[in-house]
Order: sequence, then structure tokens, then C-alpha cells
Amino acid sequence: PEAMLRLERLHALKLWDHRLAALPEWLPGLASLTELDISANPLATLPDWLGRMQNLTSLDMSNLHGYELKEAPGWLAELRGLFYLNLSRHRLADLPGWLAGLQGMRMLSLLDNRFTTIPAVMADMSWLEKLYFQNNAIKVIPEEIAALPRLRDLRLGGNPIEEPPPEVVGKMESGQSV
Repeated sequence: PEAMLRLERLHALKLWDHRLAALPEWLPGLASLTELDISANPLATLPDWLGRMQNLTSLDMSNLHGYELKEAPGWLAELRGLFYLNLSRHRLADLPGWLAGLQGMRMLSLLDNRFTTIPAVMADMSWLEKLYFQNNAIKVIPEEIAALPRLRDLRLGGNPIEEPPPEVVGKMESGQSV
């Protein structure tokens, strides 16, 4: 509890599957925290103060039992230093345009959601290196995905993809993972 605030050098906090119904109020006081995993908890809500945790580079919010996101929380736009974001196992079907402002992000995991297409904002995220969309309902891979210069790992397994565009097939042949 409050004693946790004395952990001034704490960089990573894994609260995965701790049966938390709410996040502890002292959490934003951990100024050195760069990695936070709150996945697999039955959270009733996600507090806006998470957006004030400016040092976060890694945030895992996957599989929040009982709190399935239908849209990405707006406070995520404040976390400009995010390198890794996991929004898997929710009910997301689209992503907001402000996501393109998170230019430090290299890995985005969106598996087990409700995407039927790869959101248009992905075309503006040229810095992405890893993009995971497994187990959605995606049928078509947009050609813009092939134009992402740093993309090295695109995971689309478990989707009813009809036919990948030639540009994406070309990336696969050049040694990039699709």
C-alpha cells in the first residue's frame, strides 16, 4: 500500500492476475515506473490518472475481466513515451487517430478483439516494428501496411483473410514476418 511509494527505484510492476477490482490510488506516485502490467484483473474501471504516468514505456492492459474496452481510453494519448502497448482481449473494432501521435511506440498488440479491418490510423504509424492482430475478423490486409518501413513482425493468424495484397506477400518473401 502506501509503503510502496518508498520504492523510488521501482521500474517494473507486474500486477498480472492479482484479482484487483480497482487499481491502487498510490500507483501514480511511483515516479520511476516504466513498465506496468495490469492484465488479467477484474477491474471495474480504468482511472484517468493512468494518463499522468508519463514515464511509462510499457503498458499491458490485456484481458481485463469484466472491463472490456470498446474504444481506446483517451488518456493513452498522454503517454507519449510508450514503446509497447497491449490492448488484447477486449471488444475494440477501431482505433482513434490520436494513436498516431504515440511516435515512440514500436509494438502494438491487438489480438482477440473485434476488428474487421486494420484501422486506417496504422498507415500513419511508420515507426511500428511489431503489430499483432491475431484472432480478429480481418478479411483484407490494406496495401498501406506494406508501406510501413520499420514493420518486421505482423501477426494475423486466426483471421479469415481472403487474399493478402502482393505488397504484403513481397514483405514476407524478403524475410519479414507476416
